[in-house]
Amino acid sequence: MYKPIDTVIGEAKKPLYRGNFSDHEMPGVVEGSSHNFLADVFRKEAGADIGTIRGFRYGTHVATGDIRLEDIYHFIPVAPFIAKGTITGSQLHDQIERSLNGSLNPDPFKWTGGWVQAYSGVRYELDPYAPAFGKASNIEIFDQKKRIWQPLDMDKQYTVAGYWYPGRPDDIGTGLKINDNAQTVNGPDGNPLDATEVVARYLSKNQADPELGRVKLLHKLPEPAFGNREIQPLNGVPERVGTIQN
Repeated sequence: MYKPIDTVIGEAKKPLYRGNFSDHEMPGVVEGSSHNFLADVFRKEAGADIGTIRGFRYGTHVATGDIRLEDIYHFIPVAPFIAKGTITGSQLHDQIERSLNGSLNPDPFKWTGGWVQAYSGVRYELDPYAPAFGKASNIEIFDQKKRIWQPLDMDKQYTVAGYWYPGRPDDIGTGLKINDNAQTVNGPDGNPLDATEVVARYLSKNQADPELGRVKLLHKLPEPAFGNREIQPLNGVPERVGTIQN
């Protein structure tokens, strides 16, 4: 059933956005409440261990209070479905490191587009100055049954939920090749739901109240290159030479 774009579909207990400057304790290039919220929705609605969404550079700022349908379309202007599939811990580790390298590479011309991938049910420490594919440490997965955080097991099978397209049936999120058939989040008629519909359904039952600080930044990002505040370091993030000062 179609709804007017300004229909109120839920409530935000925290502001939803991803635009902090690089000198903030939660830089937008690394983490944002909007992406944390969407990753939570995908994980919970799909019944997965992990939720994921690419760190896109566009979106809107939603203040505490009403969330309108148009706000979700600003975050998700494309039309993916949401599905879950099975991956190994090693695959997740590789995606985290690829995302970090693509957003914090020393050479801006090697950035892969977007910001750091966002996750639900995952937390880790980030050293932005560490060599490529060694920036993340102490990666942990939240065990939904035991309600405790557990170290990432490279050989373990985890379920992950995120964007899914029929044209790429074995891909969840961004580049996660699943090891089984994707299970879409469906509506009452049994057909897959558009991602915005998935979010609206979640908000009909829950408030938007994402946990923050899922990525622990071990060192501050570089100072601005040209004297103006930055979100993504314009000169890239150099790999460590000597001691990094906080």
